[in-house]
Amino acid sequence: MPSAVLPVPARTDLVPADRSVTVLVAGGLDGALRVAMLLRSRGYRVPALSIAAPEATAPSRVTCTVVVTDAQLRLLLARLHRLPAVITADAAPPG
Repeated sequence: MPSAVLPVPARTDLVPADRSVTVLVAGGLDGALRVAMLLRSRGYRVPALSIAAPEATAPSRVTCTVVVTDAQLRLLLARLHRLPAVITADAAPPG
C-alpha cells in the first residue's frame, strides 16, 4: 500500500524577513546615533532608517526596517536593551 507524502511546512522562523523595529532613546541625537552604530557594527541589513530627535532633552525615536530571522531579531532586541541610552525597543508583529 503506497503511503501518502505530506508536504513539510516551511520553517518561516529560519527565513530572513523585513521586520520593523522602533527604539525610544534618551540623550537626543547622540542616543539615536548609538543605535545606528550598533546596527552598523553588527552588520545588520537595514533597508530603511529614520530618526526623530525633537530636541536634546526629549527622547528620540529610531524606526528602522531590518532583514532578520526570528532568532536574529530576538538577539538584536537584547543588544538594544543593553545600550544605556535605550528606554524601549520593540518589534512590530510580522505581516
